Amino acid sequence: MRFRWDWLEPVVRAPYVPTLGPVPPGAVKAELFDSVLGLARTGRFLRFDKDRRWMDTKDEFVILDEVVHTAAETIVPALTRSSATTSTAWWTARSLGRPVRSPTLSARTAFNSSISASRPGTRTGLSS
Repeated sequence: MRFRWDWLEPVVRAPYVPTLGPVPPGAVKAELFDSVLGLARTGRFLRFDKDRRWMDTKDEFVILDEVVHTAAETIVPALTRSSATTSTAWWTARSLGRPVRSPTLSARTAFNSSISASRPGTRTGLSS
């Protein structure tokens, strides 16, 4: 899958990229989103990844099978495997309504990623 900048540009309101966090404003391009997907499950870091100062390998990664990218919305779910597994979903859309898939996204992502169940305290974050 490749991200389309003509779908992302109108709806990306802050320089934030899934699994990377805040990035320099000029760095937010479809190619950066593609790079995040390309490194999923490799344990490697991108150039301005906030985690490279604190860890030897990346413990947060995108769940590739669950990514949704259409002209109407983009959902990028991720898992963090540290002391407690956390699932988050980065979401942006042309409309301000909530995505249809998000209420069950955390549980489905955890199940599909070979985690027995969403643990107590697991959170789902939605960013727009």
